[in-house]
Parts: sequence; C-alpha cells; structure tokens
Amino acid sequence: MVHLIEQDAPLRGRSQLVLMYGPFQAEMPTGAGEGVATWLKSCLSEHGIPSLVRFDDRRAAQVFRRDQFQPWFAGLMEA
Repeated sequence: MVHLIEQDAPLRGRSQLVLMYGPFQAEMPTGAGEGVATWLKSCLSEHGIPSLVRFDDRRAAQVFRRDQFQPWFAGLMEA
C-alpha cells in the first residue's frame, strides 16, 4: 500500500481501498486511473484523518488503525 501512495499509482484490478470514518466510509473507485495519493489527499482535505484504513488486494483484507497508517499520510497533508 505504501508504494502505491509513494508512486501515486492507481489501484490494480481487484484491489480495494476504503477509509472508515465514524458515520460513513469512503471507497476509492477502481478503473478511474486516479492515483492513490491524489485520492487520499482529496479525502483528507474533505473529511480529515479516518479511523481505519482497509486495503484488499485479492489475497486478504488488511485493516490498519490510525496509529499504523498516520505516518503514511504525513507527507500528503503537508503538500
């Protein structure tokens, strides 16, 4: 996941990225060609830091707590 952010690469095939906020969740659309970093910047500016991040790349879902993923977003929030 970190390499997708660093490269601002789009999600591949059957991957899924979901930001979980208290009352709602935001899911990155696949196939649109938008880079992960670009989409994350947009969500962070509109909704702030989420509570959980879920990333699924066909093999298994990975759920990250805020203390696990917040360092990934530090550069995005400064830009």
